[in-house]
Amino acid sequence: MGKETASKEDTLQNKTNVSKKGFLRKLLTLALCLFIACGVSIFFFINELKSMNDYVVPKMLTPYELKSGMSAYEVIVDLTQNDYPDYMAYAFLKFYKGEFDNIQKGPYLIDGTKTLKEILEDMKNGAIYEVEPLRALIVEGLSLPLMLNALNKSENLEDDSAECLKDPKKFIQAGLDDAFSLSNKKGEIDFKKTKRLYPESVNSLEGLFLPATYPYYKGDGACKVLRSSFIKMAQTLQAEWEKRDTSIPLQNPYDALILASIVERESSIDKERPLIAKVFYNRLEKSMRLQTDPTVMYGVAPDFRGSLKLSQLRKDTPYNTYTRDGLPPTPIAMPGLSSILAVLHPEDTKAFYFVAKSHDPKDGHVFSNTLKEHQQAVRDYRKKVREYRRAQK
Repeated sequence: MGKETASKEDTLQNKTNVSKKGFLRKLLTLALCLFIACGVSIFFFINELKSMNDYVVPKMLTPYELKSGMSAYEVIVDLTQNDYPDYMAYAFLKFYKGEFDNIQKGPYLIDGTKTLKEILEDMKNGAIYEVEPLRALIVEGLSLPLMLNALNKSENLEDDSAECLKDPKKFIQAGLDDAFSLSNKKGEIDFKKTKRLYPESVNSLEGLFLPATYPYYKGDGACKVLRSSFIKMAQTLQAEWEKRDTSIPLQNPYDALILASIVERESSIDKERPLIAKVFYNRLEKSMRLQTDPTVMYGVAPDFRGSLKLSQLRKDTPYNTYTRDGLPPTPIAMPGLSSILAVLHPEDTKAFYFVAKSHDPKDGHVFSNTLKEHQQAVRDYRKKVREYRRAQK
């Protein structure tokens, strides 16, 4: 009995030992599996982190707008377009230890060449995308209606000019206040007289905008361009008036603007303009009428183009310089700087008359001191025009 009992006990012990060994083996296997799984997870995690670091954000057609209050985490999720689990965004930011905590709002260019990290660095440094402005052109010699029509055709420029210009006196006063304020801040020129640049009676915006190219952005209104142009004209006119030839027979800068608008319409050749200005001064000093067709055209209609009829030349309007003395009541177009300078610094000449040389404005004018010389120049002009028309037929 003793031997049999001992044998059973040995068998039971062996079974227990085998069971323990099996458990340990399973435990070791499980531990090994877990270790391998952890290793694989860490490997894939590191790879994912590296992949995110090198991730090139796809190109966007418009700048990415980083709004105020957005966090780097939100930006990462947004820019990676759910290509990575959310926890990877946290891991990415932890890896860089708060380097991208303070990103700055604004538009950023996503051109398809920069990595996520590079874009976040741009945002940290505030390297926002500077949008290239559009350009609006105000052309010399256009009347106010034609200028507004051209301006309102500018690309992506809102047409708010009617509302902006509905009260000319209010627009003029506000614009002169702005011109005075801006010039004072710059301290370049003493503009103490700027607020009195135009007579209080002026109620027309004709001629008060300086022709030039003005920048604007998509969504801006025409009014913004008009204000800039008005202020530029006020500053330019005031500055140049202070430097004028004091012998010119004009009372104020507004009269200079009126005459400059006539010179602008009479010739497109810069070197001729000071001569034309002097012809008008010579006529004014002799109490002769200006007798200039562009003013008559403006009196017929501000946007008049074409040839005048004899009946129109004889019809009396405030702008008919054949029937009325002196300057017309307002400018007749937007004069450029060249015409303004011509009026303020005329060239010395004794001429009282001028007429075109030919059908082509580029050929310029013939200037005459006497009526007899002028009449001959007119006959020569008409002959050349007839010859040109015959040649065209």
